[in-house]
Amino acid sequence: MIIGHLGVAFAARARWPRISVYWLIVATMAPDLLRAALAAGGMSMAFTTRYSHLLPWSAWLALALGALAFAVTRRPIVGVLTVAVVLSHILLDAISGAKALWDGGPAGLNVQRYQQLELVIEAALCWGGWRMLRRSSTPTSLARRTTLAALLAFETIFQAWSLNQRPYATRCWVWPLKSCWEWRGEKPPAGG
Repeated sequence: MIIGHLGVAFAARARWPRISVYWLIVATMAPDLLRAALAAGGMSMAFTTRYSHLLPWSAWLALALGALAFAVTRRPIVGVLTVAVVLSHILLDAISGAKALWDGGPAGLNVQRYQQLELVIEAALCWGGWRMLRRSSTPTSLARRTTLAALLAFETIFQAWSLNQRPYATRCWVWPLKSCWEWRGEKPPAGG
């Protein structure tokens, strides 16, 4: 999930127009930003995902960013909203991916297996948040149609590119009509 997270930031900004949309974007992408920072430090993917996307670690990240937002603005709503937006990332990733919510906890719904469905969900979230931002009393430059078009094009290209990338090699656009293996002219692995 990428642009779906931005839709949450746009919707939050539309509802609370005195909060910076750019701060809300940072908040909604915070788990991914933390994972990238940990990976840049040489940490393994399992380690970076655990400490950026699993509860309670993501809750600590949300609380830290919420405290920072409150300390800077002295407005409780900014701190509370920051916590909620950071945690929305984990909820949306639980729908999109297979990451467990916590160590040994339930796995996500893994909607990303169905490429078309994930694209529809992300596009709907992004469009809905963008539409709310566009209709708000104080829209930002991000409420331009070109912003939405660029985000939707980016996500579509990203989804298409990821079809043949590992670990996503089992994802394909033709899934409901044909198996991915048939589409590629391959034989399924033994036992699969």
